[in-house]
Amino acid sequence: MNRARAREWAPVGLAFACLVLLPFGRLVEIPVIAMALCGAWLLLTRRVGLLRDPALRLFALVFLLAWVPMLLSLPDALNPAKTLEVVINHLRFLLGGIFLVLALRGATAHARLLRLCAWLMMLWLADAVYQYVVGVDVFGYEAWPGRLGAMFGPGNSKFGLTLATLSPLLWEYLRRTAPRWLLAAVVATTLAVIVLGGARSAWVLAAAIVASYAALAWIRAGRVPPRVFGAAALAVLVVCAGAYHFSGTVSRGIDDAFAGLTGRAQATSNSVAHRFVIWRAAWRSIQDNPVNGVGARGFRYGYTTYTDADDPFLRMDPPQVATHTHQLLIEVTAETGVIGLAGLLAYLYVLARAGARSPRDAQHRMLPYAIALAGAYFPINSHLALYSAYWSQILWWLIALYCAAAARSPYPPAPAVSGGSRDRVRHGGGCSAGRRGPV
Repeated sequence: MNRARAREWAPVGLAFACLVLLPFGRLVEIPVIAMALCGAWLLLTRRVGLLRDPALRLFALVFLLAWVPMLLSLPDALNPAKTLEVVINHLRFLLGGIFLVLALRGATAHARLLRLCAWLMMLWLADAVYQYVVGVDVFGYEAWPGRLGAMFGPGNSKFGLTLATLSPLLWEYLRRTAPRWLLAAVVATTLAVIVLGGARSAWVLAAAIVASYAALAWIRAGRVPPRVFGAAALAVLVVCAGAYHFSGTVSRGIDDAFAGLTGRAQATSNSVAHRFVIWRAAWRSIQDNPVNGVGARGFRYGYTTYTDADDPFLRMDPPQVATHTHQLLIEVTAETGVIGLAGLLAYLYVLARAGARSPRDAQHRMLPYAIALAGAYFPINSHLALYSAYWSQILWWLIALYCAAAARSPYPPAPAVSGGSRDRVRHGGGCSAGRRGPV
């Protein structure tokens, strides 16, 4: 591979590494930090030129709408040290996002990344199916307990939610490049693995993504094509019925969900009922700190103050506390107050408006990231902690790529400067995609 081609693939490979290393714990921080360093380098070398880029302004605005409320939650944080750590650590997503927005521009870069992500997720699916059939995956990880975790490892319940969130990247690649029978087979397999993964939040997220596709088809054609709707409904019905019949974990999960929602379950034995206990404590914390909350990632430190004496978590041996609220809007309001809630709604609106106003070719590039974000931010669900490292990495990766897909290519040249032997600010070098500008 010659040097020019290597410069084209380097940013794609760095972005792709963020997904490759997701199952392996803290190793994913390696490409995240590398992108942050590259973003810092671009800030230092391009300076004023960055302000003239609409895609970069979009990403910076979205980040500030999310980050400033976290910063403002510091004065009343229950654990200021933890909140300050979260505030500072989130800056790596700003710098890494700057790199992605500048380095991944144009149809070619996004087509390459989408292809790599699709093949990786096909590997995840194959590993999960193998684990279900054989009992262990290719790394020797057993399903735990009765759940598919694939290469994410035993005891890791994030696999289903991660697969559901990123599924539009796989489905969009196949929709654009593969025959319809293969797309249908992969979609059905993906839904089956998500259901067998056992995480109810992943089920809801997958349903939200399917609904997003239906809404998109409605907008484009004025209606959902009957054959498409019928095939999708049949596939979902077959997958859910089969999983309910053949998987004890799935059947118990569905039964527990209905029992918890209808009030027929005891809070001491039903995880859905546990959510209501957590939300009640969160509501009390919101009433006590309505403006700027208890601090980003601070809910856990005030849990014992705001919950009841007969809380099922406190009655465990040993006693435990809820680490987060398991609901997006409640978590944001509890930890960063109405300021954080307003910021969340504002940056979601900004992202949606940017997508609606983008040219058709940019919308084509933005689509898989847009649908993934629509599922991830679907409010009627039980979410991972918004400000946690794992979930933040996925969300800001998607947001940065969404903004990069909206960008014009190539990156506009920097303005001329006076004085000295150099009459123009240099471009490229180091972490960029070369002196000719990012791909």
